[in-house]
Amino acid sequence: MTVVRNEMEMGENSPDGVLFEKTLATMYQWHNYGKSTIGARADVENVDIARLQAFYRTYYQPDNATLIVTGKFDPAKVMAWIRADFGRIPAPKRALPRLYTMEAVQDGERSVTLRRQGGVPLLFAAYHIPPGAHPDFAAIEVLGRALSEAPAGRLHKQLVEKSQAASVFSFAAGLADPGFMIYGAQLAPGQSPDAARDSLLSTLEGLAQQPLSDEEVERAKARWLKDWELRFSNPETVGVALSEVVALGDWRLFFLQRDRVKAVTTADVNRVALERLLPANRTLAQYIPTDKPQRAPKPEAVDVAAQLKDFKGVAQIAKAEVFEASPANIDARTRRFELAPGLKVALLPKGTRGDVVTASLTLRLGDADSLKGQEAVAEVLTQMLDKGTANLTRQQVQDRLTALKAEVQWGRRDRMGGADHHDTGAPARGH
Repeated sequence: MTVVRNEMEMGENSPDGVLFEKTLATMYQWHNYGKSTIGARADVENVDIARLQAFYRTYYQPDNATLIVTGKFDPAKVMAWIRADFGRIPAPKRALPRLYTMEAVQDGERSVTLRRQGGVPLLFAAYHIPPGAHPDFAAIEVLGRALSEAPAGRLHKQLVEKSQAASVFSFAAGLADPGFMIYGAQLAPGQSPDAARDSLLSTLEGLAQQPLSDEEVERAKARWLKDWELRFSNPETVGVALSEVVALGDWRLFFLQRDRVKAVTTADVNRVALERLLPANRTLAQYIPTDKPQRAPKPEAVDVAAQLKDFKGVAQIAKAEVFEASPANIDARTRRFELAPGLKVALLPKGTRGDVVTASLTLRLGDADSLKGQEAVAEVLTQMLDKGTANLTRQQVQDRLTALKAEVQWGRRDRMGGADHHDTGAPARGH
């Protein structure tokens, strides 16, 4: 635990690493890609051994592992070693949990701001993309290089060469489920974050007006394919690359991706840019160095038992009377009389919880003919009844009702066009 916590603290001292975590947390509302793999500090410090053992027994099993051997070796000898060390492990009887969470399409711009001491301003523009095995991922890779690589990349020309940023970069995460691509800019002291942000977004989301040219796409493809060849010539890097594509579903994707990049066209790259580099699909993240960042109090748990240690309840309030609400009982207890000038009154005396009194006043204002065309007037009148009087403001009315512990509702009911309408105005606060 202490080793992991130390690693966590090292990461917390990196503004770009923390901004990256917060960017994904803002992008993903449901999928676990939005959760940092190292976990929350409270989880690292408090996880119990039983949960660790259960996780280990579920996932650290042969059917959930891949063994990759690279370099110069004798295949027969290595296979013998593998059988001796791994072949004797029994196959698990449990079934791996089926993961089914799929992040919904983002439906509006999102943003996150990180303020800490030290460092330089940093900007991320992140967009959702398809899984790494998707045919469009090749175009996404080429798009990133065409936009960010120096010296020909559009972001480099727009931000770095115009002294709006010290450097620009891009990264596309090819994952088993729909992933993300991030375009970023790191600023030098004195450079304007606002100007850099505007240039970053206008360049990325302005490809509809200024699509990439064949020259830009072919240059980006050539660089990508050169890097693939260099990586393939190194046993260590090819082993790591294979482990990544195995996680996407099949080791052969490593070679399929190469072939897809070779075949990708300028039209493919521009289409993907128009589909993905959208404001509604964007999460903008900013790191703003701040000498004295303001922080809310540190979250802490509450010991409820300690809070209630000296609590003493108040005297018991009146209980509700046991009363059978049958028509006969209601009719037998109801008292009816009339008050001048013609107000009909019906009273039902009954013990209530807390001695609450409920009253209803009905005013009959006309018939269908006299009220014809007055529906809007009645609606406005209903909404205005608690908004103040000639002598009391709206707040004074509300304060008076609150002092009386009263809740008042205003409504109307009419018979127009064969339909009933019953609208209730905003109730006063209280009981």
